[in-house]
Amino acid sequence: MILIRFFMVLALIGLGACHQGSMPLTRSGEMPPVASSQLVDSVVPEGMSGDLTAYRLGVNDVLDINVYQEADLSGQYKISSQGDISMPLIGNIKAAGMTVAELEDIIEAGYADGYLVSPSVTAQIEEYRPFYIMGEVRAPGQYAYADPLTVLNAVAMAGGFTYRAKQDVIRVRRDNQEIYNVVSPQSAVMPGDVIVVEERLF
Repeated sequence: MILIRFFMVLALIGLGACHQGSMPLTRSGEMPPVASSQLVDSVVPEGMSGDLTAYRLGVNDVLDINVYQEADLSGQYKISSQGDISMPLIGNIKAAGMTVAELEDIIEAGYADGYLVSPSVTAQIEEYRPFYIMGEVRAPGQYAYADPLTVLNAVAMAGGFTYRAKQDVIRVRRDNQEIYNVVSPQSAVMPGDVIVVEERLF
């Protein structure tokens, strides 16, 4: 009996320690509100950190594509509104949504299929698609993207905030995903982003 009581006490201590290490619940059983400073990562959808090393191509990106020792096949190619590029001999290739490395592999496979022996293809982005800024800025519209670019830089390019601007919360649409809050003026802007500066309530 003494041993049983001893093990029960140990179990209760362990449960208490686990409870102390977790986030407390409200009376309704829901998680309590989180401070806005803790939402910096959670409001940004996965894959949207602003890191261009894993950038996926989009409409209006301009690519410099080099097919080794094949000058007639090399050149600059702009991704069309349908999301593809037209390469000599192999025709249209879907480029939007691909990384540069994935596109290189697809082009190499296309030329290896009866056109070239062991083709080698390198591609780089010559010009990124523009970004857009709307709402309470002095000059809303389309702007050329330059890496790196932050929300604050983008607002400055658009002439700054109007006096009606809600400066503490700015909204962004990226790759047709849901609009999310940007909680810092230093948040990264990516090519194709649509930035919306809302009007504040007086």
